[in-house]
Amino acid sequence: MEDIADEYVVNDFHKHQIQQAMDEIHRIKVTGNMKFCQARKAIFKQKASLKRKIDEYADELIDVLKVKWTNFQAELSEKMEKLHDNSEHNCTEGAVFFQQHEEPNSSLNELGKLNLDHICVPKFTPGKEIKDNFGIIEDKYIHYKDKYKTKFKIRRHYNIGLSYINYIGVCSDDSLWLCDTVDPTGIHRIEFEGSDRKGVARFYTNEFKINGIAVLPTDDLLVATAGSVIKRVDYITGLVSDTNYNVSPLHTRSVHITRNEHVLVAAMAYGTAYKFPVSGHRVVYVFDKKGVKLAMHEYDKFGAPLFQIPYSLTSTNNRNISIADFYANGGKGRVIVINETGSVLNIYSGHPDISRNALTPVGLTTTEMDTIIVSDMNSHTLHILNDIGQLLTYVNTMEAKFPYCTTFNTYGKLYLGCSAPIGKSDKVKLYEIDLSIYKQCKTESRPSGLSDENKLASIDDLSILFNSFLV
Repeated sequence: MEDIADEYVVNDFHKHQIQQAMDEIHRIKVTGNMKFCQARKAIFKQKASLKRKIDEYADELIDVLKVKWTNFQAELSEKMEKLHDNSEHNCTEGAVFFQQHEEPNSSLNELGKLNLDHICVPKFTPGKEIKDNFGIIEDKYIHYKDKYKTKFKIRRHYNIGLSYINYIGVCSDDSLWLCDTVDPTGIHRIEFEGSDRKGVARFYTNEFKINGIAVLPTDDLLVATAGSVIKRVDYITGLVSDTNYNVSPLHTRSVHITRNEHVLVAAMAYGTAYKFPVSGHRVVYVFDKKGVKLAMHEYDKFGAPLFQIPYSLTSTNNRNISIADFYANGGKGRVIVINETGSVLNIYSGHPDISRNALTPVGLTTTEMDTIIVSDMNSHTLHILNDIGQLLTYVNTMEAKFPYCTTFNTYGKLYLGCSAPIGKSDKVKLYEIDLSIYKQCKTESRPSGLSDENKLASIDDLSILFNSFLV
């Protein structure tokens, strides 16, 4: 029996190793696909750029040629005029010569001064091939042992007078939209002056439940509610109106505005939230600015639902969409990353060293460097993922317990909103954070297609600092 038990242990261990290897291969495949696409786009971009520059330079050469042609014609005309004048003058001098037997005038020698051998004509000499100027393809090794470290420093905090800061958005003037889903004055717009609150505007939202927010370029606020239509809250007056972002017959769960001003809306069937197993439709819609549906993501390639409860949304520059998804009781969640066609790139369910019980991804934010910040409320942790949902590093939020939402102001400083413990009404603070990410890794590049003895390899020790004002 002991031998059989040991065999089961060994088999389980081998299965775990195989699964780890398969996960590693999957990550490499996802990263490789992304890098091949990026390289292809870079080649076409370089092609278009060089073509444009070549066209511009060719036009410059044509302009130079036109000037030279004008000068050439002018020079020939000038010499022909001189010859014409000499011709008439020398005819007169010739008659005098035969009559007086004298030497002709020195003007006859002007023919030798025309310098016809020194007239320049243009010649175009083609340059060398442009391969060196265009670029080359190098082999770039993928290192998954790269280490990232973080520094997390609380610069200041603000006493807002709320028990929950569930959603936060920044305006162009650095004022903030804050939402407390429990307080009847659920929406607040706060202005700051230095470390003090300059003003607070409170808007009552008894008529709808707040499921998520997004700030428009006009600084008006989009609000996902328990209804089918995204609401719009005026920046100045607080007046609420309907938008054209309609997900009927579903109800909205979250809203996000991409950098190309598309509007993402997560939606699901009425009355199905937090009832497991979940039933009904769960969809992420993509709208244009006018409210026209451009795409919808609901099923994976096997026909299975992509999401259980899509709770929060964000996106990156390469149009990947990250969804915080809750899939079981007890706040168990994950972050699903899909591309613009809806294919799953990665599913991040936390790390055993961080989320001992389960990942609680209540908030998502994308940085300027296309890293994704995941607010893990129950673990008091911010997870930092890359643009395909792979963990780079993490940081404990220290005294800022139960982190719920994050955003960056126009100067790159990170705001962190928190929640009171469940069942309590403690007043929480809004934190302003300095967040730095350090990367220490080795990279190796070599030109592709060279023989082994001629391959160029360079290994550089890198220490790159990404501060929050650059993130």
